[in-house]
Amino acid sequence: MADVVYIYNKDGYSGVSTTMELGCAVALNKPIYALSDKDDEYCRKVLIRETIKTPKQLYDKLK
Repeated sequence: MADVVYIYNKDGYSGVSTTMELGCAVALNKPIYALSDKDDEYCRKVLIRETIKTPKQLYDKLK
């Protein structure tokens, strides 16, 4: 239902449920942003458009 996906993956952690949500977002052509780029799982790294560290940065990016 969202227009944008922001993954709060503190210290790079994302679980199986997050990966499933990323898949749905990709299927629906939704842009995906994340807090951290320290994810060891390559399949998630390639789906994230950009790393954004603060809500203000995300807001500025989307306006």
